[in-house]
Amino acid sequence: MTSATITTPQKETPFLFEGLTWREFKVVEQLLDRPGYRLSFLDGVLEIQKMSGEPHETVKERIGALFRIVPPCSRV
Repeated sequence: MTSATITTPQKETPFLFEGLTWREFKVVEQLLDRPGYRLSFLDGVLEIQKMSGEPHETVKERIGALFRIVPPCSRV
């Protein structure tokens, strides 16, 4: 029997930008309106965090596989 190794993805360091106004934040928010980025804004500090999509995709694929395995009549 082989043992499986589960690796934990490394968390990326967020980018911080200080001294922004709300209006500047809204402009940046529109420019980065795409999947894979999370923006936070508090007291003039903008934090941009890149979200890793790989673990999400793996879970999504496994759940999809379970739905293909379970017969439709047994679904609630």
